[in-house]
Amino acid sequence: MAGSIREAGETRVTEGITPEGTRALNESARIQDESASRNAPQRIIDSIPKLHAGGTVPADGAYNLQAGEKVEAAPAQPDASTRDDSNLSDDESTSGAPVSLQKAYSLLNERICQLFDASGVRRNFSIPYLKNQSTADHVASLSQQLPKFGGVTKTFISTFHHAGGKGWHSEDGSTTGHPIESLKKTIITKDNPDAIAALSAAKSFLNKISGLIGDTKSVQTAKSQLAMVGKQKGAGMDLMDFGSALIALVTEPLGEIARMHSDSKSHGPNHAKLTGPRS
Repeated sequence: MAGSIREAGETRVTEGITPEGTRALNESARIQDESASRNAPQRIIDSIPKLHAGGTVPADGAYNLQAGEKVEAAPAQPDASTRDDSNLSDDESTSGAPVSLQKAYSLLNERICQLFDASGVRRNFSIPYLKNQSTADHVASLSQQLPKFGGVTKTFISTFHHAGGKGWHSEDGSTTGHPIESLKKTIITKDNPDAIAALSAAKSFLNKISGLIGDTKSVQTAKSQLAMVGKQKGAGMDLMDFGSALIALVTEPLGEIARMHSDSKSHGPNHAKLTGPRS
């Protein structure tokens, strides 16, 4: 598809794309935002079981503790799931290579979809990208499928181009929908490799943003939330909470870098003509 895309705040701005294509892109972005915002990271953290009244931890998993609480260590056992986020690999590390946020975000979506598939949740639909198909036509196909399965409130949407495939704007990818009710009923198992891969993709995405704009407040918050979600590698969380948390926690850093990009292109405070020389 001809033209280029940039993001400004919550709206995607297109250059060289028809008004119909612009509306289709914004509708696609709205659908993804609604899907991601149903379970914000802080709401996920707040839902984690608490032991404020004391007692024995009943099962492996994540727990919400208050400052000052003490936890006695259990007998040491070799357990990969108790290691912290620093052991998550940076999926698709691109040291020294140009940063592609589109590719990194696509990879995150693909890893989440793979986790859902591998956990036995059947897709409501899978809409492949087609060669020379416009974005508007792809979104129209999505809009035809959603009402059959209860709409966006009943469907978790992932859209991606396959890692190692032909890349962005190719036919090598798809938009998928998984039933939210089934995701809520499916619990992530301990040391699940697909959950770990999704966490690594989220870490990689945040590292790429950090490499472009530094560890801003939104990036630091997202990394902290990712560490909380990844503490037990997702074990004990249901798929809906896990997938929504990963998408939601990267939303604010992505919005921040989009705003900075918009400023640099539209004579904002970061525009080259308005930025003083650096010593």
